[in-house]
Amino acid sequence: MKNVLKIFFGIVDKAARIISGVCAAAFFILIIYQVICRSFLNISANWTDEACRYMFFVMVMAGAILCTNENGHFSIDAAASFLGKKANAILALAIDLLSGFFLVSLACSGWLLAEKGANQSSNMLDIPMHLVYIVIPICSVIMVLYVLRNLGRHIAALRELNKAEKEV
Repeated sequence: MKNVLKIFFGIVDKAARIISGVCAAAFFILIIYQVICRSFLNISANWTDEACRYMFFVMVMAGAILCTNENGHFSIDAAASFLGKKANAILALAIDLLSGFFLVSLACSGWLLAEKGANQSSNMLDIPMHLVYIVIPICSVIMVLYVLRNLGRHIAALRELNKAEKEV
């Protein structure tokens, strides 16, 4: 089971890196295109505003997955430097639980937004809005899986600390 999860998280991690990289590159190219059109050709390329907005949104959500994978999305570094090992382990558990609650709420809200967007399309690109909004619950569920994995790791670390305390 651990190997399956490791393969799954590896695939998700690689996909998130590729998606965020492609979106960043396309975002950059479209902004240059937009500047050239407006400044030198006196052409208004309004569709690029919308395309950049959606690519930025997808890039941010993919980046959030990567941050959650590295357990760096939600942390309280200032507090962690003053606390001991056991208190840091408990803080990590609390952060995981709060993150999980937030991400489940975000997934539910994103799903409702995607349902509302089923009958809407974007102004310039005529993209069905549910395709844009569905990114929220998909990425949120993936982040919940990472948080659950991190929660398991933090519980194991806390058990090791408790075990080491009892041995001393």
